[in-house]
Amino acid sequence: MELQEHFENQKHEWELALQVNAPAEEPVQVNPKALERMIAKRQKLLSLQEYVDGILKGDIVILSKAITLVESSLPEYQKMVTEHVENIRKSGYLAKKRAKQDVQTMFDSIEQTLRSDFYENSLIKDMITLTENNVREKRVSAYIAAQNLLEANFNILKKKKNTNIDFIQLF
Repeated sequence: MELQEHFENQKHEWELALQVNAPAEEPVQVNPKALERMIAKRQKLLSLQEYVDGILKGDIVILSKAITLVESSLPEYQKMVTEHVENIRKSGYLAKKRAKQDVQTMFDSIEQTLRSDFYENSLIKDMITLTENNVREKRVSAYIAAQNLLEANFNILKKKKNTNIDFIQLF
């Protein structure tokens, strides 16, 4: 028996139907009118002043766009950012803002030190417990109690430091 005679080696009609045809033309995936609308809606680059005004007004959308500009590597965006930074430097705005922050930092430091010295002092802690009870039971007013605690703290600090510095000498 020859190889041709076997069933699997013979040509069958159904095999002709299994041909690979040329690929069909792909359907359009994007609606051209929708694409035109999207391009028309594409947001324009705001002017430098529009970014500044928006940020100062607290507009989060404009702030996010400005951040994107700052992080961008496109030359036209970098030019705009550089121009703005130079304008701010020339105006003295940053120096004024820094000076204001420095003054606030000074007051914050004073407040933090006073709070720390006051509340971490073991004698004051004991006095606070007694004074709170006196205020609750109306034996002393809240104002007088606070004044007494502050005076006690001042006297403790004065004894602890044991120095008399004239205020004028500090400056």
